[in-house]
Amino acid sequence: METKLNYYVVEAKCGHVRKANFIRIRFPVKAFSAKEAARVVKTFPRVKRNHKDSILSVRKIDYEAYLRLFLENSADPYLHCHSKHEQNLIDLSDRLESEERIPKWKRRSDLPVPSFIYRKKRIRNPKYRVREQSRKEEDVRSIQSAVE
Repeated sequence: METKLNYYVVEAKCGHVRKANFIRIRFPVKAFSAKEAARVVKTFPRVKRNHKDSILSVRKIDYEAYLRLFLENSADPYLHCHSKHEQNLIDLSDRLESEERIPKWKRRSDLPVPSFIYRKKRIRNPKYRVREQSRKEEDVRSIQSAVE
């Protein structure tokens, strides 16, 4: 493993512009490896860190390119706004890109939840346990007959 810090440019998907859109931002980073640089950028604010493909590319650069990109990002108003209201004042329409694959998130409220009474009956009443056991045995028998 290298012990010297290197300079990297990490291109990431940045958010807070709806689920189906992102803004491509290049971050200058000092790190020991490209993997570590990508991990560090995932902790930055505005990066869509929950997406599997949030890091688009990682490249090694020299010190001059690092400084140039650092100054470019320090002049970017999107990276310096502190609230949604400030962000709405900035025109981001030319920088927006759409996601190829929109992740589908499941909310806990969308999942079916068995009622308390149903769960209580299943636990305390042996009749329900016997029914479940007989259903499992029937399933096993049907699978065995299908195999034979």
